Amino acid sequence: MTKIDVLKTILVQQYKFAQFLQLDNMDLMRLKLTRRNALSVKNV
Repeated sequence: MTKIDVLKTILVQQYKFAQFLQLDNMDLMRLKLTRRNALSVKNV
């Protein structure tokens, strides 16, 4: 793969991830809560 191909795939992945992150606020809050819970569990 050339550098351009690598850059293209990275851009596509970032775009897909951005689309995935465009959730409504309730999902966003739930995501934050679960992440916080996972972090607290990990610390213990």
